[in-house]
Amino acid sequence: MPSCEKCWGDAYMRTYENPYKSQAEHYQDLLDERKDNPCTPKQKAGQFWDDDLQRDSRIESEAE
Repeated sequence: MPSCEKCWGDAYMRTYENPYKSQAEHYQDLLDERKDNPCTPKQKAGQFWDDDLQRDSRIESEAE
């Protein structure tokens, strides 16, 4: 399962606010905080979103 690009980017920004935690620790915190209101598939894919296919290009299609 690919990581959530939005949460990973947000975790990077949190390292400036709290440099005593790693980006990975902030990422896990964000996933926990957002579990009841998760990011959209497009937000999760970030730069990997394929507008034509409306999916994350990192995930193999069943038809391929």
